Amino acid sequence: MTNDVDALHGSLNWSPDGKYILYDLYQLDVFPFSSTLQIIEIDSGEVANLEIKGFNPQWLWK
Repeated sequence: MTNDVDALHGSLNWSPDGKYILYDLYQLDVFPFSSTLQIIEIDSGEVANLEIKGFNPQWLWK
C-alpha cells in the first residue's frame, strides 16, 4: 500500500464507491507491535492516518 518497508499492511477493504481503501498498518520497527487504521485515496494516492487504534476495518454505510 505504501513504500514504508518497516510496515505491514493488512485487512484491505475497498469503499463501496471504489474511491478509497481502508486498511490496518502495523509498524514492524516498534515493539510491542500496534495497529492503526489508515485510508488511501486511489486517484491521488494520498494516505491519511485515522488516529484510531484497531484492526480488521470495515465500511459502514446507511
